[in-house]
Amino acid sequence: METKIPTEILTKILNNNTSSTQDLYSSLLVNRISCKVTVPLLWELTLGQECCMDDEELSKKALCIRTYISCMDTQARTLLTQNGFDLSSSPPQATFDYPSLTEVPKNFGKNFRDYSDIIVTIFKLLSAPKIFKKLESLTSIIIRDEQIRSLTESLALISDNILNMDLSLFSHSQARFFAELISTQKCLENLSIIAARYEKSSPIGQFTSLQELNMENCYGLHKSDSLFFASSFTQLSSFHFSYQIEMYHHEFAIKILEVSNANLKNLCLDLYFQQF
Repeated sequence: METKIPTEILTKILNNNTSSTQDLYSSLLVNRISCKVTVPLLWELTLGQECCMDDEELSKKALCIRTYISCMDTQARTLLTQNGFDLSSSPPQATFDYPSLTEVPKNFGKNFRDYSDIIVTIFKLLSAPKIFKKLESLTSIIIRDEQIRSLTESLALISDNILNMDLSLFSHSQARFFAELISTQKCLENLSIIAARYEKSSPIGQFTSLQELNMENCYGLHKSDSLFFASSFTQLSSFHFSYQIEMYHHEFAIKILEVSNANLKNLCLDLYFQQF
């Protein structure tokens, strides 16, 4: 490849910038001459075997890219080759390396990004109040507490007409954060909670409008204020309750039946013993 800038010099520059994605992107914007040299080098860096040995995440990405390229048709591969890309590390119709790709999920938690700032930014948009004011259904399976807090605090200021909530709670803090959001709702009808454990303060509020309630693995009910709130579910028509019999939640279930027996149409009590 002919260029007025020596390839060796650009190679050294790129090698010094490998730890900074922004620097690499910036080098592509300098001019067309450097771009013609930089793009193939970046491609080589991604697909090369040796450079990936010390970076497990980069290695997985390179594996995915090589597998994807190997499945391309002849026309697509020819187009890449004509533009200076070396596809020797990704031969056509290469054997799919399934065992290597299955190792990716175990690293998911380690590479999980923090979306708290993104959530806050979304709710700062000028159109956010208008959009989220109309929110009727909310499903949450977020694991990290700080992300839950950003979400619930922002929604509590805007959304008060949510009808359906499907929540998976993974800590005491998450139960507390959602309790604040739930308490701001005016006409919540359907509530589903799958929780690892919560105590002292229940995420369930006092709602006369509640029609469907689904609770699974919500330990600690006998220590919380859930029994008090249960007396307000006079319009409940569907109740699904799954719990361990050793956790002594009978009083909560009995209170639900006493209060809503006139309207209750669907009842499911799933009792099971915990294996030690």
